[in-house]
Amino acid sequence: MKSQSEIIAHDPALRRKVFLAALLAALVLLPLLIWGLHGGKDWVMTQPLVKSVRILGLAMAGIFLTLVPVALFLGWLGLRIAKARVFPLPGARVLRPTIRLTGEEAAARGRLIMILSAMLGLCGLAGAALAMTFIHLMLSGS
Repeated sequence: MKSQSEIIAHDPALRRKVFLAALLAALVLLPLLIWGLHGGKDWVMTQPLVKSVRILGLAMAGIFLTLVPVALFLGWLGLRIAKARVFPLPGARVLRPTIRLTGEEAAARGRLIMILSAMLGLCGLAGAALAMTFIHLMLSGS
């Protein structure tokens, strides 16, 4: 049962900004990614095997570690929601019409966000550890 049925109207300007930012990021980053993959592959193939394995493993670890700051931010956001007992937080702009939750329902949503952020952070750390294990196993066999 909803403790309050207030509906927060969406912000069309915010929706437009988010869409344009995502489109711009895709238009800029996708060609860079494709260029980097082709050039990087050619460069790595010219390196000695040991160096190539280290580069690949460190790149994998770096990719996984990018999840940790995202998890920290989500944990902080979940904590704010749980303490305020309001979701979305007062003053927050939303991309689509959203029902405001208050009381225990909002606190539970905040705790759920904190749990999911902890799982995301652990996945990032575990992935980085597996990448480092990959380096160790590949180099101990050669």
